[in-house]
This record gives sequence, structure tokens and C-alpha cells, in this order.
Amino acid sequence: MKRGDAMDQFVRGRMSTVYAPGLKTTMLPESWVKAFSLDEGKISPCLSLYAVVDDATFSVLSTDTRLERVRMDVNLRYDQWDGQVTEEAIESGGLTIPHAADITYLWRFARHLQAEREKVRGRPEPRGKVDWYFDLEGEGEDAVIHVKGRRRGEPLDLLVGESMIFANSTWGAWLEEHETAGIYRSQRMGRVRMSTTGGPHDGLGVARYSWCTSPLRRYVDLVNQQQIIAVVMGEKPPYERNDADFFSIVETFETIYESYKSFQIRMERYWSLRWIEQEGLRSIEAAVVKDDL
Repeated sequence: MKRGDAMDQFVRGRMSTVYAPGLKTTMLPESWVKAFSLDEGKISPCLSLYAVVDDATFSVLSTDTRLERVRMDVNLRYDQWDGQVTEEAIESGGLTIPHAADITYLWRFARHLQAEREKVRGRPEPRGKVDWYFDLEGEGEDAVIHVKGRRRGEPLDLLVGESMIFANSTWGAWLEEHETAGIYRSQRMGRVRMSTTGGPHDGLGVARYSWCTSPLRRYVDLVNQQQIIAVVMGEKPPYERNDADFFSIVETFETIYESYKSFQIRMERYWSLRWIEQEGLRSIEAAVVKDDL
């Protein structure tokens, strides 16, 4: 995809996929999403990150970035296995779902990655927080609203989350090592910012952090993967560090991303009120939870 063409303008106009109960507006055209999604049974093009890990200490010995085609044998989904993949089942050896040995290994690796980040952060990650979401049964005014939650830090959540942080921080440093422009997220003194210059992310406890793992739903990830792919193929990257268009992407994304966050807040408030109305509630007990507690 070349800069300035019609498709690029289409994607930039959205910058990110929008989610709401019963609604999903994709950043990319549906045909693109279908072609590049890692769906079960497909052979798909993929930017892969390989890590050589010491089985005894779970320390990362080396990494390798490759552009390849991979066959997806099976997709394991939260809603199928989350309730069965517990710490107790893993520790006792009682995990019986498909690929149990692989999940056990990846969970132990994820715990190591989290512990290393916590050393840098100087404090443990908050545990026990629940991410609530709405699930609709039916459509329109007659839809039945279900409130569901996924607890942060549960094995599958930890495995996926730490893998993404590992990939994003590794590729962020990799772009710098190859003297290639990238878009970074940093956090110092509690302030999160996006820029074309890498910096520490204190909240995550990593030296560099660059969104790269979700190119189908976030434009920044798509741009960073374009940069990485060019280097892997030995070609000139689409953007240079001093490219005005590159700075414009960061500025535009931040503006649109704030609009999406505002939409998310309003959407959650709306469905919360709809659920309260549906349940006929007159009073509710609540607790205020802060991430820094």
C-alpha cells in the first residue's frame, strides 16, 4: 500500500476498529481482514517473532523476526477454555484441554516476563481487576443485555497480555537497532505520549514500547509493521524519521484515538443504564477501584 493512494486515505480516515455491543466497524475493508486474519485452517501471511528461551530460567536468549506464511491448525478462544484454564489446574497437572502442555509452558514464560517487568516498575501489577463488557442476545430494543466479565491476571489473559507486551517491546527496540523510524508509546511521570522517538514506558516496565501486534485493527500497528517488513525484505522503509507525513500520522492518530475513548465511555454508560432498566433495579451498591491501589 503506497502513501497517498485511495486505500491509504480510507484506512487513515478510520485509524482504528470500533467495537460496541452488536457492532464492529473495522478499520480495514472486510475483504482485507478476512484475507489476513489468522483463522483456523488457513495459510496466512504473517510477520512472526521467534524467541529462543532457556527452559530452566525462562530467560530470552535471542529473538528472530521473519516474514512468512503460516498454517493455523487451531484457534483457542477465551469463551471456550477460560473457565478451565486455572492456576490450580496448571500447577496440579490437571489441565486436559487441547495443547495443555503448550499452554502450561507459555503461562510459565508469561509469569517470568511479568516478574521481570515488575522489577523495573518497582511494584506488582494490579491483580483481580475485572474487565466488564456487554453481550447482546437479539437486536434492537428487544435485545436482552448480558453483563459479562473477564478477570485480569487469569492464566489465558496473562499469557496473551504478556506475549503482546513482549512482542511490542522487542520490536520497538528492534526498530531502533536497525535505525528505522517507528511510532512509540512511552510513559514518564505518569504521562503517556506517542512519538517517533523511543523512550521508556514506566507503567509497563520496558525500555521501549511500540504498537505492532494489531495491524488489522490499529493504523499505528499497520505502519510499524510496514516499517519492519521493509527492513526484513532489505527494502527502503516507507517512512524516514524526519518525514512530515510520519509526524502527521502520530498527531492524527492521537486525536482520533481520544475520540474513540470518548465514544467508548458514552457507549458503556448507555448500555449500563439500559441494563439497569432491564433488571428493574432501584438501588445499587458500588465500589470505586483505582489502578494504583
